[in-house]
Amino acid sequence: MLLALLATSVPRASLAQSAQEGLASTRYRAAVEQYRAQNYTGAIVELRAALALNDSPNTRLMLARCLRNLAQLAESATEYQQVERDIAQSAQREPRSAESYRRTLEAAQTERRQVESQVGRLALEILPAGISARVSLDGVVVPQDRIALPILANPGHVQLRVRAEGYRERTVDVEVRAASTVTATVRLELDEQPGSCECSNRIRNFCDLPAQTQGCTMTFPGGYCDPNGDGSFADGDRDRGSRGFRDECPVQSEAQDRASQPVTLSAHPASAALTGVGVGGMFAGALSGGLFAMFYVLSDGHYQRTQQSCAMGTCASGLSIARAEGESLQLATNVTFFGGIGLFSLGTVLLISGRVLAAPRATGERAPSVAVIPSPTGVSLVGSF
Repeated sequence: MLLALLATSVPRASLAQSAQEGLASTRYRAAVEQYRAQNYTGAIVELRAALALNDSPNTRLMLARCLRNLAQLAESATEYQQVERDIAQSAQREPRSAESYRRTLEAAQTERRQVESQVGRLALEILPAGISARVSLDGVVVPQDRIALPILANPGHVQLRVRAEGYRERTVDVEVRAASTVTATVRLELDEQPGSCECSNRIRNFCDLPAQTQGCTMTFPGGYCDPNGDGSFADGDRDRGSRGFRDECPVQSEAQDRASQPVTLSAHPASAALTGVGVGGMFAGALSGGLFAMFYVLSDGHYQRTQQSCAMGTCASGLSIARAEGESLQLATNVTFFGGIGLFSLGTVLLISGRVLAAPRATGERAPSVAVIPSPTGVSLVGSF
């Protein structure tokens, strides 16, 4: 089954190709009749139709001759050149074809030299350098690979049109002379459109964008970010890029300004007072401790003397006075003991609170809250830090 399908498909493909070549041959014979009748315009129509069916060097040679006879010398020279390229490519694919096209090649070379002696050449320089431009000459688009080379042009007045992404279209009139080369310099101007760049939080300056960013003309060669067109932005006007970003993207600019402001650190205003009172409380507690020691010694001495007096039987007359003095000394001892502990503890808590509040914090940040709660058994420190 497979062999049968292959056997039938090959003839069908061959028949289709033969039919196409037959149609091309018919159009070519019609073109020859038009050419002999000197109807070169009609012949060109038939020849282009034949080339669309079968791209033959012989057909293209006839097309070049028709264009030559219509004084379209630049187009004719271009077709002659294409004939030579087609034959060279055919010889690479099938070396035997070089002999069959030998006379065609010789005729194309001879006639091309004659035509090129009558046409001019246009050397085009587009500024800023490095941009990708589209060029047309008298309405005919110049192939991209030919723009950097001298362009064949018919002698006389020609119109050159140059377009490029991000630039204003430019039309230049040039006078071309036969057998000479004229240089045309076309400087394109940026088509600046305020607000055309996309606002982004990732940049602070339009000159931070990549080269040739879509819609941002300042990033194209010749723009204020890249005046010399080398793509590095080293010579760019960054001040203008910053101003432009602020003008066109105020929301993003203000948000970035707030984010970049330095953080102001400050301490709580009550921290110094709490620290001072705490140190004072601890000092008072220490002083009370010293008084406690003194009253303890006095109370203990008074107790020892009273005990010795009573042991000798001489304390009866002054017992009530000694007892009152002993109770006073004991009371003073107790007050200085517990008061010292309380003052020192309170001073310690206040000192710690003052130091906590003295820790630097950002402006607007919630300050720590501290509360001191006294109780019968001590002092408590509560709050958030």
